[in-house]
Amino acid sequence: MNRRRLLLALPAATALVLAGGSPALAGGDGHSDDDTWAKVIEIDDEAELEDDGDVLEVTFEYKCEEEDKDSVTADVEAKNEDEDLSYSKDEEDLDCDGDKHEITVDLDRDEDSEKAEEGDKVDVTVTINENGDELDSKTREDVEVVDEDNGNGNGHNGKDDNGKDDNGKDDNGKDDNGKDDNGKDDNGKDDNGKDDNGKDDNGDHDEHHHGGH
Repeated sequence: MNRRRLLLALPAATALVLAGGSPALAGGDGHSDDDTWAKVIEIDDEAELEDDGDVLEVTFEYKCEEEDKDSVTADVEAKNEDEDLSYSKDEEDLDCDGDKHEITVDLDRDEDSEKAEEGDKVDVTVTINENGDELDSKTREDVEVVDEDNGNGNGHNGKDDNGKDDNGKDDNGKDDNGKDDNGKDDNGKDDNGKDDNGKDDNGDHDEHHHGGH
């Protein structure tokens, strides 16, 4: 009798497996039966203003894999309610191959938002979705707004690409000819090869070269 009951139970279990059912999948998150997943790894601590303050560039790192091509996208928003700042971008396409990627997204200023300025702080939230269903979300608070285009134009520490400041001087206070503010080179000599006492490399003054009177 027990053997007959066992045999009768086997077809029912087999049918459940063939139909794709499993007690372990019951009550899952809707993605446990496929290979789609996503993770927001890191959000950059600076966001850069572009287009005269109408666009805010946000950079973040992520990983994801998708079963259906182009089904995974990111919604990105940057807000500061105290300053009435709000920028956003919906459904940004992501590369979902399982590897880590870095992406910079252009967020448009919302209609009722003020324009952000250099030094403002915003909270940036990145939400990764699959066809509208959330896979992962991360928020970074107090992201600093920078505006390199309308700042001093020389980037970090006020230096340009050649390491020169607004006066054309490098870290040693020298210009392109290696001269300091007094027109002297590293040896303290001017263009005529003279030092502060008017001496040249031979120790002679100017008057010693006017003839043998």
